[in-house]
Amino acid sequence: MKSPARSLMLLLLGMTVLVFSAQAQASPITPKTLKAMLDNKSDLVLLDVRTLEEYKEAHIGGALLLPYDQITASSAAKTLGLDKNKTVIVYCRSGRRSEIAAKTLASLGYKKIYDLGAISAWPYGFAKGPPLASDN
Repeated sequence: MKSPARSLMLLLLGMTVLVFSAQAQASPITPKTLKAMLDNKSDLVLLDVRTLEEYKEAHIGGALLLPYDQITASSAAKTLGLDKNKTVIVYCRSGRRSEIAAKTLASLGYKKIYDLGAISAWPYGFAKGPPLASDN
């Protein structure tokens, strides 16, 4: 027979697992879907999480720069704003850094995160040059 203390402990452990698994996670997004969202001027933030040098070479038009290893509560709030329900779409060179960035943003409480993955999947052309002065 199980003790009440052990049963309570197992129940609490199970609830903890459910809470952590219910945290926001990034969903994949296709270039076609993102293009339609951009064309419809959807309320979203497109976030390039590569380095400044990579961004200058080529980026998706309208993307803000926030390197994945510089994402903190403060930098995310400055770049994305305070609305954690805003749609955020991340991308990088291969998909590895965007996955890390998406997990970081989810841990900071952002709820609508989409991961485009690799910029090379984007067939609609690129912008070049440094971020705007208001970007990072």
